[in-house]
Amino acid sequence: MPYIAVTLASHQPFTDTQTQYLVQGITDVMEHTLRKKRHLVAVSVKLVDPSQWFIANKPLSESSVFMQVFLTAATNTDTEKAQALAELYALVDNLLGNLDETSYIVINAIPATDWGYAGKTQASRYTTVPHDYYIRQAHQLRNAAINKGLLNLKLKLTEFLGSRYKALLVRL
Repeated sequence: MPYIAVTLASHQPFTDTQTQYLVQGITDVMEHTLRKKRHLVAVSVKLVDPSQWFIANKPLSESSVFMQVFLTAATNTDTEKAQALAELYALVDNLLGNLDETSYIVINAIPATDWGYAGKTQASRYTTVPHDYYIRQAHQLRNAAINKGLLNLKLKLTEFLGSRYKALLVRL
């Protein structure tokens, strides 16, 4: 899951097709660069009148973006986040053209205990595992190892004691 909030200001009209392109591109970056599940990527896009956007105390002369990416802390490396930031900036710059350098993209890494979806924190999703399944798997592996060890022991005893004690070993 990440949630991405995008605020854009541009002197050029922004179409529904451009919005779809932007959302598709953001979703692709989340999936391919940050390894997020595509079906959990949520994006909101808000357009702001450029007369209401200021850089260095001056009205916006070009296009600008403020994008916030919210994702779970410790799920991505610094390299992945830097790559995603570069890809997101390039995406918006390609879409709007003349993107002001003081356009910001912020990646907010939130502790797994502090957010989630469908009424569950991310931390609870990591700790809520099908325990019974893993316990059964562990028992099966343990039993297989014990059986293999017993078989090896029988073979070694047979070699050591010889064939006259084979009948005794069959009962073990």
